[in-house]
Amino acid sequence: MQCVNSTGFVSGKKLLLVLPRRICSNCLQRLIESGKLESDQRGKPAETSPHFAKNKSSSSQKRSTCSHRQTGRDTPKTYSKSVRLLENKFPDQTVIVAETERLTLRLASPDDAIAMRSVFCDPEVMQHGDGLQTDDWIRLWITRMNCNYNERGYGLWIITQSFDTLAIGYCGLTWFPNINGRPEVEVGYRLARAYWGRGYATEAAMAVRNLAFSHHDLDRLIAVIEPDNSRSIRVAEKLGMKYDGEVLLDGYDHSDSVYACQRE
Repeated sequence: MQCVNSTGFVSGKKLLLVLPRRICSNCLQRLIESGKLESDQRGKPAETSPHFAKNKSSSSQKRSTCSHRQTGRDTPKTYSKSVRLLENKFPDQTVIVAETERLTLRLASPDDAIAMRSVFCDPEVMQHGDGLQTDDWIRLWITRMNCNYNERGYGLWIITQSFDTLAIGYCGLTWFPNINGRPEVEVGYRLARAYWGRGYATEAAMAVRNLAFSHHDLDRLIAVIEPDNSRSIRVAEKLGMKYDGEVLLDGYDHSDSVYACQRE
């Protein structure tokens, strides 16, 4: 089994810790001994937490998450020893997934619920989505994203500007069990209207695409986009995606366009 090193460091109040899909017992033990990770000696998953990391399944099982649309799920495999971040050691930490020149992608937190109103409660932002949402729905969305992080290792992540912690949107990966007869992983992105026109969606989506191909070992990504959503189509094309057909998702009365790209 090839071991891919994890990275962990504290910078100010931020902790960057990315666990690989496969990690050998020696490296895992070093992380535990460093104080950044804690082993659950019972060999069972530690308490549910956005910081709890599980091993991904074998290399043959590459597709994964649930989303803002209803999707299926499978049973993930776990490390022989479950690990989780020591929240009491770093109470103010932010778990970062990726950083770009201007943006940070991190795990969603219950503290993001108010800020995410600017996304889910804005009629113009949600014009090409599932409509306006309530505060209860937003809190449930955050809970669901944390379930996805735990079960699949990815989900829809919160976007912030690098100099701030305020949530301004989301970008990440969503697993669909059946898109035109095959499982797919979608790159999804949505920003609060005040941050449109700055290239943030493209910048975040490129980081997610690179993470999907390099860290999550995915071979193909898609974007499911309403045909008249020209902004999202432009972002997909900048990711190297090309039109790949139409799909009618469950619960929808119209078809969406599918854009796709392959790992090179």
